[in-house]
Amino acid sequence: MRTEVRVRPWHLALISLTGGAVGALVFAALTPARTESEMDGLIPSFAGLAQQVMPAVVNINTTKNIPARTARRPPHGQDPFEQFFGDDFWDRFGGTRGPSKQRSLGSGFVIDDGGYIVTNRHVVEGADDIDVQFATGKQFKAKLVGEDAKTDVALLKIKPEG
Repeated sequence: MRTEVRVRPWHLALISLTGGAVGALVFAALTPARTESEMDGLIPSFAGLAQQVMPAVVNINTTKNIPARTARRPPHGQDPFEQFFGDDFWDRFGGTRGPSKQRSLGSGFVIDDGGYIVTNRHVVEGADDIDVQFATGKQFKAKLVGEDAKTDVALLKIKPEG
């Protein structure tokens, strides 16, 4: 006579969780505790490197002028909104929009004393005005020198002082 054992999914989940918990307890019991000073030598820190390169990191602020535009309308009589809300629906809620400004914010880094800065292309794409701000608070107008859409990289140029 053969007995069939049915294992339900929640049984498997319970067994897995219990096994994981037991494994974690055994690992914690067998691994010696370390002080923070002992861990400093084992885990590399980027704090020193970040402090060293921080003067080269900049904020990029861009502005793009968007011209006035009229909303695209469906053909007369085929629009359910127009049929339900009346013929003037699009005039009231989707009419002409005035000119506006689109702002973008990103970061970059100085790669040369001549004022060349690398940033992402999507940050400066189509921008009419590009401002670069250093951590010291100094601001400069920048000019787009080159860009590569495939790698999303852009090269800016500022005129550094002195």
